[in-house]
Amino acid sequence: EHQLEVLDRKASTIVSLDGLLLALTASFLAIKTPHLAIGLAFAASSSLVLFSALVGAFKVLWTKWATIIMAKSSDVEKGLDELIAFRDEKTTYLHCSIILMLMALIGYTISIWLYVLIEVF
Repeated sequence: EHQLEVLDRKASTIVSLDGLLLALTASFLAIKTPHLAIGLAFAASSSLVLFSALVGAFKVLWTKWATIIMAKSSDVEKGLDELIAFRDEKTTYLHCSIILMLMALIGYTISIWLYVLIEVF
């Protein structure tokens, strides 16, 4: 139970950060991009943030009670194995959510650098 709680807290933090990134993204939508590459990098990054939030919300934060898993299993050992498999699956999705968010941040950085390079030089 405690390990699942830790995963849920981490996923909740990731989803909150994704929400902040999407809000920040919305503030930049009014800026006209001088180049197609900047717009594409920005749009791709925004999509990655959205996917990160969706994975975190629907795959990690989705609740499945340990007591129900244990009650459905034929014995305690099998129930514990199912709980471990469930935890591992949630951990994998949490890692995917984090990787998607990091990829989005890299994409935002690239689009900002492209914007600066094109506008300044």
